[in-house]
Amino acid sequence: MPSIKYLFALVAFIAFSPASMAVCVDTKMVNPVSDVVWDCMFPITIASVPIDMGNHPPDNEKGEFLCSCSGKGYTGQGFLITYWEPARMLDTSADPGCFPALGRTIDVGGGSDGYKAGGTLENSGSDSHAFQHYHFYIYPILELLNMFLDMGCNSGDSVFDIAVVSEIRPDWSNDFVAAQWYPETSLIANVGPVLACIADAVAATIQRPIDALYWCMGAWGVTYPMSGHIPAMDYVAANAGIAAKAMTVQARMFGLNDRAINYCTAVPSPIWVKSHWRIQQVDPVVANRCMVIGYPGLLWTSRKNPVGRGDSFSWLLFRKVRCCVVF
Repeated sequence: MPSIKYLFALVAFIAFSPASMAVCVDTKMVNPVSDVVWDCMFPITIASVPIDMGNHPPDNEKGEFLCSCSGKGYTGQGFLITYWEPARMLDTSADPGCFPALGRTIDVGGGSDGYKAGGTLENSGSDSHAFQHYHFYIYPILELLNMFLDMGCNSGDSVFDIAVVSEIRPDWSNDFVAAQWYPETSLIANVGPVLACIADAVAATIQRPIDALYWCMGAWGVTYPMSGHIPAMDYVAANAGIAAKAMTVQARMFGLNDRAINYCTAVPSPIWVKSHWRIQQVDPVVANRCMVIGYPGLLWTSRKNPVGRGDSFSWLLFRKVRCCVVF
C-alpha cells in the first residue's frame, strides 16, 4: 500500500538524517490521516452540481458543465469537477533545524546570519514582531494514501519531499536583502496599498479574500518585505502570517503550483491566488477547521500554542482543484 511505503520512507529518512542538538521539544510527527480535517475538501462539485458544502461557503464557480483538454484521454472531452486537495505543508519554526512536522531536529548547515539561535517575539515599546524559519514540504496526501486516483485528477506528485528550508536563504532573515530580491517592495510600502488591506481583512472574515490585493494577507498583515519578519501581537496568528509569506516566496520561485487556474494542468503562478488556498494548523495543536488566508486570529488562536511545546508550528495547505474528467 502507498501509505505503508510513505511511512517506511519517512521513518527511514528520519532515522538516517544527521541530528544536531535536541532543539525540537515536541517529538510528535504529523499524522497524514487523523490530523487532517477532511471536511476541508468540501465543497465538491461535479458538473456544476454541489455534492456537499460541508462547513464552508460555496465556491464562486462559473457553472461550467463540460470541458475539453486536448491530449488528455481518448476524446479530450469531459465534465468539470472541483474540490480541495491537501497537497503541501509548511513549518514555521522558532529554532533552525527544528522540523515540527517530523518531530525532529535535523542539521541543515547552520542558521541564517543573526538568527542561528532561532526566531523570537521581540518587544520594543509598543512594537512587537516575530521571526520564524520555514520549511516547505511536498505532501500529496491523496496520492500517498491511494485515494481518489481513479478520477484521473491526481496531481502527479507521488512522493513526500522537503522542498525548501529557509535557514540557507539569505533573504529570509534580512529585510534589506529581501527588498533587493523583490524590488516592488518599495511600491507596497506606502499608505495606499497598506490601507487597502483593511478591505481584504474584512473580506477574509467572511471567507472571501480579495485576490486582486495579492500583497495583503487579510488580518495577518502584508506579504512585504518577503522575509520571515512580521509585526505581531498574537504569536499564533503571526506564525500563520509567516506561513502565508512563505507561500508567496514559493510562488515567486514557481514552486506553488495552482490547480484551479487551468482545469487541464497545474500552473506555476508567480503571483499567488489567495482564494485558491486554505490553511490548517496541525502542530503543536491539531485545529478542527481550516481557514482562508488572513482569517482574524481573534476567532481561532485561543489555546493553539501550549506552554512548553517549543513555539514552532506546522500548517497543512489545501489547494483548490478544478479538473476535467474526460469521458
